[in-house]
Amino acid sequence: MEEFSEVLIDVQKEYKRSNKLKDIIIIILIVLMFLQSAFSFHEQLADYFCFLGLQGFKRKLECQYMDECANKRKLYHKYINLHQKLIPLRQVQFPQMIPRDWSKYTTDDVNDSVLPKFVKNAMEQYKQWEHETKELYEEQWQKCMNNGMGADAEYISKLIQDVTKELKEINRMCEQLNGTGCDVIAIHSVQDKYHNKYKNKYNDTYTDKWKKKETKHNKTNK
Repeated sequence: MEEFSEVLIDVQKEYKRSNKLKDIIIIILIVLMFLQSAFSFHEQLADYFCFLGLQGFKRKLECQYMDECANKRKLYHKYINLHQKLIPLRQVQFPQMIPRDWSKYTTDDVNDSVLPKFVKNAMEQYKQWEHETKELYEEQWQKCMNNGMGADAEYISKLIQDVTKELKEINRMCEQLNGTGCDVIAIHSVQDKYHNKYKNKYNDTYTDKWKKKETKHNKTNK
């Protein structure tokens, strides 16, 4: 969280006179920076599972990546609409999810003997990431409430609901895998289920949705 401390110091220097504006900018920047880190984390985790040949887990993470991108755009729009200002730009240090030495290998080097170890490690990091995300959002929500920023708190509350739902599903996934000792057969057996579920969700939310809008728009203009 060192980078968030640096954000706080920078904004305090920049907005010395406006305490309320300074407070909300710090809160929104911290949430935004975490969102940016989150979609980098989920993108890398999708590539991680893709490299291991686990297409169901890959689909799930691709969906979550798109959700994070959408949440980032919503946060920008919400802030501008509420405060009539742009969010100051800050650089974000992205997490390193995929081991650096994997660049030496190809997918042909992956075999079932390594899957249990790598899947268990990824799931532990995934679960820990979502726990930290929930804690950070709850902390920023409380700061909004303490400062009378109800509208901002409402949006962060929706992020908390999303990550709570995500944590529930990840816990269920981990319980199922741990119950089999993270057995390679069990890992492969759930891939079709997750692949179909999240392929449909992805298409419904990010592909078919826009096709339907475009079709409706074209009909309206005829």
